[in-house]
Amino acid sequence: MAAKITVPELTSIALMNYEGSIPFQFVHEEFSHEIYQQLIQKLTNQQLIAPIDRIFPVTQIKEAQHYTQDNHSRGRVLVSFN
Repeated sequence: MAAKITVPELTSIALMNYEGSIPFQFVHEEFSHEIYQQLIQKLTNQQLIAPIDRIFPVTQIKEAQHYTQDNHSRGRVLVSFN
């Protein structure tokens, strides 16, 4: 049985133009609640991967801010409230 290959879709809240072969959609300030829910669901289901550079505890929020200013981004810098 052959595996089904699907065409990925690209949605960006930062990149306005994309000159590739993947279907592309730019979402601006009017980012809808429904699209946000879809993105969160895809992250939850591991259909979408968000690169994470580092996670700081909320007690180190100043260190997290300095880290983002002083280092080149290799993914998102997150603050954990747990």
